[in-house]
Amino acid sequence: MHKYINTEPKGTPSDREWQQWAAALVSGLLANVRYLSRPLSHATLIADIIPTAFATGRIDDAQHIALTLSRAIKDGKIIEVNTALQEAWASSDYTRCAANDRLVYDEALLQASEGAVLLDDAEQLKEVINALGQQNSWMLNPRGQQEANQKYRETFDAQERASLIAELTSSGKHGFSVIEPVGNQKQGWTTKRVEYDSEGRELKIDLQGFSASGRIPRKDDQGFASLSTERIKEIVGLVRSQNQLRSQSTQELRKTAKDLRAGTAVSFGAELVAQQKQSNDDVLFRSENTGQEFTRDEIMWFAKNDLQKIRTLLKRDSDRLNRILKSK
Repeated sequence: MHKYINTEPKGTPSDREWQQWAAALVSGLLANVRYLSRPLSHATLIADIIPTAFATGRIDDAQHIALTLSRAIKDGKIIEVNTALQEAWASSDYTRCAANDRLVYDEALLQASEGAVLLDDAEQLKEVINALGQQNSWMLNPRGQQEANQKYRETFDAQERASLIAELTSSGKHGFSVIEPVGNQKQGWTTKRVEYDSEGRELKIDLQGFSASGRIPRKDDQGFASLSTERIKEIVGLVRSQNQLRSQSTQELRKTAKDLRAGTAVSFGAELVAQQKQSNDDVLFRSENTGQEFTRDEIMWFAKNDLQKIRTLLKRDSDRLNRILKSK
């Protein structure tokens, strides 16, 4: 009798009776190893495991049999595991090599011993591969590189979109307005002023007057959520250009509109901004008492008593201020 096994039958490992007994014993122990979705019962596998297990320990020791099975898996002797691992690598994001295989085997066997992974499940093995690849910065395969590039573009686009919206709304603090072109090159261009709230919803006149501003968004208007990033870029471009125009004097705006190609949306935009600034200038240069343009005497009084007023008028429209001073 072999010293390792008390219930060992008579004979030697070369005898048929002994081999049948050992096969039944190992098969029963393997059935309790939940590494695969189905119990292992391959005669060739059992026949291969028996001599290895017999040479290195007790074949009636469940832990020893599980360890021997792990070695067989790492050596590629389990067809189901090999097939699942091949499928897992093919659908993963990373490049397969012998070194990576060893790490995958070690991690998968550890998780299998805890009941977290089935080694013949390609999807579960793929999760192991991708997790290890991310942790260890493995080289991406063409599929993984393509997905990484796509994720980068999506992240960049999302960040750019959020930045554009924040620019328009001062990070959601208020709405904005923009002068938008209407028409086409053939029929001609005109413009309209459109107001939006902080969520990018176009404001319409509230005929019932329920809102304090007199304008409310349509109920079905989804705001920025319904606008493409390209459309938001277009609006931001218009707002930026119009803000730049507003920094010019009325005379500079008139010249800008004239210098631009006639009949374009941009020239109409410059002209409309000029008209708005002209209207503001009219208010600034008019007396609150008479409603008329300041006289030369009133300007001279400001020069002696209100230098800030003179600076404002000079900055707003120096030509108009000089015209008033030259008048009698």
